[in-house]
Amino acid sequence: SRAAQVNASEWLATVICSQVSVRRSRRGYRVSRWVGDAFAVLSRCEHEVIVAYTEYRHMFNAHVGHGPLSEHGLGFYHSFILLELEGASLWICIEKFNDALELIFGEGELFPLYMRVFRASGDEPPESSL
Repeated sequence: SRAAQVNASEWLATVICSQVSVRRSRRGYRVSRWVGDAFAVLSRCEHEVIVAYTEYRHMFNAHVGHGPLSEHGLGFYHSFILLELEGASLWICIEKFNDALELIFGEGELFPLYMRVFRASGDEPPESSL
């Protein structure tokens, strides 16, 4: 229906999706990054099984929230999830940031390090408090 098409296009407009491959090379590391359509990127792993997940937290502001809550790890933070897929070092990072859903489909054993340093948009997040 027309309403479903409008809702789908609105949803896709708020999704940032990229593919990242991190590999070792003779000179160090090689990172390849592509921005893609969420359905096309996720279709590559539609038959994979999620075998593990890890939640990461970035503090919103190092100067806000000091006190009893932050002393017990309950301060203000932004979290994102890394899903590990069964198979040859496949990962999906899911993050909601500024009213958009960001997805990174990653390949390579070094991808978990990459996604702590860069978001799907390619921007750097604040320092992790993992």
